[in-house]
Amino acid sequence: MNSRMRMGGSTQSILLGVGSWLLGVGSLLTLMAGCQGETKGPSQPTPKAPAQQTPATKPNQESAPSQPTPSEPARPAPKEENRTPSQPEQPTPPSEQPKMTSEEEKAAAKQEEESAFDPKEIERRRKMIEEEMARQEAEWREKQKKRIAELGPPLVENADKLIRLHPVFPVWADRENKRIVMVGEVCKRQGLLEMFACLRRTKEHESIVVVDTTAQIVHAGLLAVGAQTGRPVQYQPTYRPASGDEIEVTVVWKDKEGKVQTGQAQQWVRHAGTKKPMEHPWVFAGSVFAKSEETGQVSYMADGGDFICVSNFPTAMLDLPVASSNLNAELEFEAFTERIPPEGTPVTVILTPKKKTGRETSAEKSPAPQPAPAPSEPGKPPERQS
Repeated sequence: MNSRMRMGGSTQSILLGVGSWLLGVGSLLTLMAGCQGETKGPSQPTPKAPAQQTPATKPNQESAPSQPTPSEPARPAPKEENRTPSQPEQPTPPSEQPKMTSEEEKAAAKQEEESAFDPKEIERRRKMIEEEMARQEAEWREKQKKRIAELGPPLVENADKLIRLHPVFPVWADRENKRIVMVGEVCKRQGLLEMFACLRRTKEHESIVVVDTTAQIVHAGLLAVGAQTGRPVQYQPTYRPASGDEIEVTVVWKDKEGKVQTGQAQQWVRHAGTKKPMEHPWVFAGSVFAKSEETGQVSYMADGGDFICVSNFPTAMLDLPVASSNLNAELEFEAFTERIPPEGTPVTVILTPKKKTGRETSAEKSPAPQPAPAPSEPGKPPERQS
């Protein structure tokens, strides 16, 4: 029994020993196999792969954006303003530019001279000038509308009852009081004068007041309220003063305190010699119509600026019925500076025809002038002598 037990114990010991030996041999074989896979033959240094050379990027040259890998999300492209702008090309100095020979210069000058007379080139330049003039005119009209709006309404009672004679120009007819109302502004306060009032963009340098209108509109308005035209001044064959219905010219404005002031236009004009206010009235001469020989267009000559004159002009709409030279060296009237409000002050100008008393002459009863090629024609009826 004991011998069997000894033999059993010996057998277990032997088996355990054999198992341990086999496990050790297996581990050794596994280790040897791994070593053989890593090292085949004698160990030699592994040659290094040549480094990939990246071309040098110029300082001002943009680099292409890197392409995203499949594992990475797409990155947005850099904004334009973050990129380094390329430097502009420097112009070639004049000293380094190739010089033209005398023959080349002559040929270039001849070609330029010939192109100036090319009908196509002339037409192109004409259209370009017309387009530029139209653009400037449209721009000026927009400024004119804004300026008229800034002048404000006329300073008269019952302004809401006035009849506007133009959709843009500040000119109205007062049917109840039989007068014409305009709104302008002071444009000059000192110096010699040819006009009391002129039209915009005409004779502002020789007038006290400027009005945004045309003389034709005011002429038609005066006829509508009952005024009658006479005849403009005549110089040939002898001098004859302007005639027509007398027109009272009144000015209304606001002073520095905002109070409304009213006066006669004559109080803003004085004699250059005596320094006394002008005492002469204005008469409705009515200007003249003239027909262009080139275009055949008939024009009302007072639209050139001769609106309310203090010097005699054959084209005047309102003129003085006395001799008053229009020569610059002989101008008789100047601005009465002390009585005129500051430049830019809005002024309401009122034209009121005055009813005549006494006997009227045929010259004063004559109708408005008919279209004529020249402002002064011989054969006009004589003026009444006082």
